[in-house]
Amino acid sequence: MKALATLCGVFLFLTDAFADGPIGPPVDNRLMNNVRANDAIRRAQAESEARAAAYERDQQAAVARARREAEAAAEAAYRERESIERNARREREATNRQRLSRLASQWRVVNGRKSSLVDPPWRFVSGKVLESHPEGMRVHISGSETIWLTNFPYAVADNEAISEHAQEIGLHRYTTVLGATATLRKYDCGTPIEEPADSKRLRLANEKAEEERAAEEDRQAVERERQAAAERARRANAAREAREAQRIATLQRVIVLQQQQASNGLPSFQFELGKRYLTGDGVEMNQILARHWLQSACTNGSSLASNLLNHISRPQEGVSIQVVK
Repeated sequence: MKALATLCGVFLFLTDAFADGPIGPPVDNRLMNNVRANDAIRRAQAESEARAAAYERDQQAAVARARREAEAAAEAAYRERESIERNARREREATNRQRLSRLASQWRVVNGRKSSLVDPPWRFVSGKVLESHPEGMRVHISGSETIWLTNFPYAVADNEAISEHAQEIGLHRYTTVLGATATLRKYDCGTPIEEPADSKRLRLANEKAEEERAAEEDRQAVERERQAAAERARRANAAREAREAQRIATLQRVIVLQQQQASNGLPSFQFELGKRYLTGDGVEMNQILARHWLQSACTNGSSLASNLLNHISRPQEGVSIQVVK
């Protein structure tokens, strides 16, 4: 019974203790809150640094990508320019071949006389075939004019339109279907031949002279552009020199003004003049004059001059001189 009474007493004690709250001193949550806040700040800083690093990587990748794209575009432009120049060269060569072929076919012989179609008395004939014969054909060319045309290069039918170079060689008499005799002006298309050697030599010489003239014009154009670029560079240098001379003149006027005002005892001008002599800004560097004007400014109440004098008076302490602008 005594043991049972003891257990009941312990139980009642524990019940009263837990009813009043947990055993021990109260816990201060501010420390835990500070720890959590510091952890949150460190996490935010880490995230910010990670984002900054990712942004920097993205920027570097974008720059590298832009550089690669620019190089690829430059390479593509270079290849395209080469292709254009190559095609233009091929077109010129093809044009030259066509021109040579055309010039060769433009030479014809009429009554044993060789001549080019670009020379008189060749004429461009265009009209409609009225009647075709084995030795020639009647052609209506304009208005009421009808001619007799021989040596036409290919067979044609009546009422067919034709056009060709021809040379007038005289008159042609023929008998009409009614038995009358008529006379027409006779034209001969001639027989195509190769270009004569002397004409070919002259033509090639003229073409060479033309190519040389074009090359000379290109060279002169390049020279003019070079001279223009040199003139632009000279003008830019002259303008830069003029600006520099103007800057120096302005600086000299400022220095003269500062010297005048410093001699009049103004501390701000004395401080500025002392800085100039200290650093050699527009004047020859002179430590004696620098200290003189800084000391004058300090005497007249300039705290900036006092601080600067303290800096330059203690070089052994390793203090770097930072001139206040």
